[in-house]
Amino acid sequence: MGLLINLYIQISAIMKKIFTTVLGIILCVTVLSQVPQSFSYQAVLRNIDGTIKANESVSVQIEILQGSIDGTTEYLEIHSTTTNSMGLIILEIGSGTTSDDLSLIHWSNGPYFLDVSVNGTNLGASQLQSVPYALHSRTAETVTGEITITETDPTYTAWDKSTGISITESQITDLQDYLNNEVDPAFASWNKASGIVITESQISDLQTYLTSETDPAFTSWDKSTGISITESQITDLQDYLSSEVDPAFASWDKATGIVITESQITDLQSYLTSETDPTYTAWDKSTGISITENQITDLQNYLTTEVDPAFASWDKATGIVITESQISDLQTYLTSETDPVYTQSQAANITVTDITNLTNLSGTNTGDQDGSETKVSAGTNITVTGTGTSGNPYIVNGATHYIGELYGGGIIFWVSPNGLHGLIASLDDLDGGSGVTWSDVTSTEIGASSKSMTDGASNTTAIIARQTSTSAAQLCRNLGSEWYLPSIRELYLLASQDVMIDYIFDNDGDGNTNGFSQEDVAPTYGRYWSSTEGSSIDAWFYIFSFGNSSSNIKSNTYRVRAVRAF
Repeated sequence: MGLLINLYIQISAIMKKIFTTVLGIILCVTVLSQVPQSFSYQAVLRNIDGTIKANESVSVQIEILQGSIDGTTEYLEIHSTTTNSMGLIILEIGSGTTSDDLSLIHWSNGPYFLDVSVNGTNLGASQLQSVPYALHSRTAETVTGEITITETDPTYTAWDKSTGISITESQITDLQDYLNNEVDPAFASWNKASGIVITESQISDLQTYLTSETDPAFTSWDKSTGISITESQITDLQDYLSSEVDPAFASWDKATGIVITESQITDLQSYLTSETDPTYTAWDKSTGISITENQITDLQNYLTTEVDPAFASWDKATGIVITESQISDLQTYLTSETDPVYTQSQAANITVTDITNLTNLSGTNTGDQDGSETKVSAGTNITVTGTGTSGNPYIVNGATHYIGELYGGGIIFWVSPNGLHGLIASLDDLDGGSGVTWSDVTSTEIGASSKSMTDGASNTTAIIARQTSTSAAQLCRNLGSEWYLPSIRELYLLASQDVMIDYIFDNDGDGNTNGFSQEDVAPTYGRYWSSTEGSSIDAWFYIFSFGNSSSNIKSNTYRVRAVRAF
């Protein structure tokens, strides 16, 4: 029996997303004729432009509601699955992750509604018009007529010794004169932990136990599965017992043991019946005992008195004060010091007048010149322009940088107009090739501190402060405090140079440098996370394979490339 429902649901854009997702779902509910506690669910997922969502991981929540679309949830389960190349998912409702029991639903108490959510987005509920009859048929509505059940228990000649059976006294005919009361013997105690030795001569009721054995004809068998052997197959049973006379204590619990008196054991020999304890019979090893000097014979000439030094004890944490008189090896240390007079220093020629001139900013070499005395020489990476006067001073420029230059642990992808500042990208992606989620905080909004379209460094700091343990931003920061996950506009600048960067890395012969993922294939489809948050559930990313940006849920796995400024 099959039920076909076509749903076409458009999910509204959140926070002015550039792209809206449309899921085209074909639902097929099939109940198997063998009455399993499950039924099939199939859906085809599509994008807004009608293209198939192929080979994508999705989380599907299934709820069965009673009475109405807002009714009580009778059953809830979650499936983690992946669409196939046609965008199709196939689920067995009743086999997902759940704490509920599908078999407890009384289908006669309908109507029932099927509520479906994909990746946290609710698609609404629709009534199950056809009740899963195979499940419903498991419960009879009424029983009419007289029902007579007669049962004859078989005679069980064999039983499972691993589980045991219950036998009452009335079922046993050979108990004879077992004891119904007991008088404990006089034997006081013995060490049950080490046990005692009992020889064959001490046991009087062994009867005719076997002293030899003839192996049966089958030489080998699988001990793990066992074999079935009947009495007729065994030729060496000899005169085994067909009846039994129980001893005075007919039965006992082997788990707890039995009581054996001294009179029953003949080989105790000369065991101790009394004990003389030494002088200190017992003591607590955890607290020790007191031993006096007269109890020890090998102390030799140990000290009996002690003379403490002048400072007997002191606080090692704060130190002690030691005077000069207490130290005998100081030799001829200095008690005073005379600084030398350096007459050869240029400072020796500075007069009081010179100092006054410096204070008044006048006189030769006191700082009020026009700069013509400045001497600057051009050299490697240094450009000098100007005449050196206060009206037209020197301008000293350092080395400029260019896009594509390997610098600062990465490759430059943007420079300022003067070539002195810019942005650097890491030499490879940091996600290992399979992508990572934006953050492990997937349903809470970080806020304005992570929404900058241009400042990836501040976004990264905000994301790391709110994460539980990991994020795409954390991977970037792990390279060093100056590295961060780029904002969406910084990611746009990086993508604008991807062709040149790919060419440089593809031809540098270095296996540690790699260009960008351009293929529109699973698992990341050429998409790279930015640090710009969209809302509580989504963030911005850039599609290198298509050259545009969008936003999507934070739990998706996209590529990560770190950047830094210089």
